[in-house]
Amino acid sequence: KADVLDTAERLSSSAVNWARGLLDITYRIEVSIIDQEFENIELFSEVLDLLDGVENRCLSLSRRFAAPGPAAPDSAASFLATPNAVHSEGAACSGSAPHRERAAHDQPQLQEGTAAMVRWLGEGLAEAVHWRRGALQYYLIATLAGASPPRPLPMRHVRGAIDQLDRMVRT
Repeated sequence: KADVLDTAERLSSSAVNWARGLLDITYRIEVSIIDQEFENIELFSEVLDLLDGVENRCLSLSRRFAAPGPAAPDSAASFLATPNAVHSEGAACSGSAPHRERAAHDQPQLQEGTAAMVRWLGEGLAEAVHWRRGALQYYLIATLAGASPPRPLPMRHVRGAIDQLDRMVRT
């Protein structure tokens, strides 16, 4: 039992460092995307998928440690080394991350994802991930609505922005 707890603590520390690094790296890209008024929607989708990957990783860690017995050290290392392994192949380009495919009213799953991030990253970092995911989608919506002529609003991002900001407030 002590080995499992030690492994969990080390994985939590690694997950925090990974999530902080990812937020640092994607921030500069996000600023560029916003400054260019979302001309490169594919890059926007890739960044959003990377941010979605934080929640997916935390859910995966929670599932691995909820199962009987400790996670194998090599599987834990490969887990942290591949940021979006739980996404289907090509998801980073398609904008079809698993959380965006869930219905907005699917509260148990939404709460599970937030709870997993709080468990592995802490409350503040979980809140920051929700904020970034929601704010980025909000900026997309504001940019498209403010364009002349206004561009169509992708409803999945309208719902996504509301969902993430709601989850941030509840964290």
